Amino acid sequence: MALPRPEWLSLSQAARYVTDRCSCSNQEAKDALVQAGREGHLEAKGSIPLSAHPDPRKREAHPARRYESLKDVDWNNLIDWNASRIGLYSDVLVQRLSLKTWLDQSRSLGSMPELRRAPPAKIREEITVAYNDAEREGKKPPNLKEIVVVVKAALRAQGFQASGRQIADEAVAEEFKNRRRKPGPTIASERGRKPKP
Repeated sequence: MALPRPEWLSLSQAARYVTDRCSCSNQEAKDALVQAGREGHLEAKGSIPLSAHPDPRKREAHPARRYESLKDVDWNNLIDWNASRIGLYSDVLVQRLSLKTWLDQSRSLGSMPELRRAPPAKIREEITVAYNDAEREGKKPPNLKEIVVVVKAALRAQGFQASGRQIADEAVAEEFKNRRRKPGPTIASERGRKPKP
């Protein structure tokens, strides 16, 4: 006899549920969940301590807790998917029925577009655009970590997807290497230095 399905899912379980239902990557599932939470489509709750202790660690360790429903704005806070935390809320749970209803509506409305795999040439094109934009605006050119985030967002806006690894592999090419700052002092530390008399 199979075990009954839980009525509430942790954040990581909810992401896995979306991944299984939509055949998407884990990151795409997480992005979709955050968007659905912000738009008020999900029924979610989290626990907060009943302690008013000024030390956050002691307050968090307090055994007396209560569950509160999350509001759409709570999804804008920092999320730890493995610990199932959103902002100040611990043990965040998402109602399975609200998740299923949202997915069924999203699929029927076609609001979850299929993203195509970005070809290497398209990835390189967006890397070039990111460095050109930084140069034109007089900003620090993105490092390898930053370029992945910028390019991923640009590709997604155009209906493409690429993994962080694919983007980083293209960004280490010689043509882009010279566009990044050399390892060493940061811009902030350089600004803080006083010229020697």
